[in-house]
Amino acid sequence: MPKARVVALAECGTHAFVAAEVDAYSVGEKTLAGRLYPRLRPDELLTADRNFYSFDAWSAAVRTGAALLWRAPTQLRLPVLEVLADGTFTSVVIDPQIRGARRDRIVEAARVGRELDPDQAHLVRVVEYDVPDRVGNGTGELIVLLSTIVDPADARCDELAAAYHDRWEEETANDQVKTHLRGPGRVLRSRLPDLARQEIWAWLSVHYALAVLVARAAEAADMDPDRISYTRTLRLVRRTATGTAAFPLRTGTRHYPRSWPTSRTSPTPNAGTAAAPAPSNAPGTTATPSRNPASPPAPATPDPRPSASGP
Repeated sequence: MPKARVVALAECGTHAFVAAEVDAYSVGEKTLAGRLYPRLRPDELLTADRNFYSFDAWSAAVRTGAALLWRAPTQLRLPVLEVLADGTFTSVVIDPQIRGARRDRIVEAARVGRELDPDQAHLVRVVEYDVPDRVGNGTGELIVLLSTIVDPADARCDELAAAYHDRWEEETANDQVKTHLRGPGRVLRSRLPDLARQEIWAWLSVHYALAVLVARAAEAADMDPDRISYTRTLRLVRRTATGTAAFPLRTGTRHYPRSWPTSRTSPTPNAGTAAAPAPSNAPGTTATPSRNPASPPAPATPDPRPSASGP
């Protein structure tokens, strides 16, 4: 059976998919994620799993001005430049094509505080920890995070660790679409690629509309959106919807959501925040910062503290 692959940016706090890329299953998730990075905004904190790291991907995300918090792959070399007061340390990620004495010179330049060429290297802060009560294959595993937030005064190490684990909130968003909205095991009706793509975008758009509804209700009640049941919201909407629903693509200067399907030849509108995929014949997604789609964007300084705890 043919499959589609979806990689999306999702808000941890609201579970809203704010941007997505849809393509054939043969197109890799890193390729799709690469199309999303240019749409990040400076007021966002992007979290991503270690499968998404590459020097080019990190560089592309850094250029947007967004704060980054990614898990490092196990083979990545991270020289210690300075141990900080909270036990984290600064390091430098370097283009893997640079080796030998040239690499050593870049490390030394970073150690003494010289400005680095962003095409060659980036200064990062490294947070290392394990989860003592973790069971299964992850028992005793060292988790290594990379962040562009290098000053502990801007984000403590425990805040960054908590923010990274909130990335798993995107799995809740996946479940909401695949299990509750679409229905478990349900295959897309469309048999043509363009129509299948259109159907996937329809599921994502409906989920976004529900996420906005939940976020606005939570904001009005001054409570966490996680406290409002998605399944009860879905049942309520299904009972009360009497005709074709519609919501505007643009309200004032904001897009709802910030990524809509476009043709391959048309420009892609500005969009959202983080990445983690789900290969299948229906929408899947990824994780990001917590922002309420019903409210204006957060202040320019990203707050890495999660709005709700993840697994």
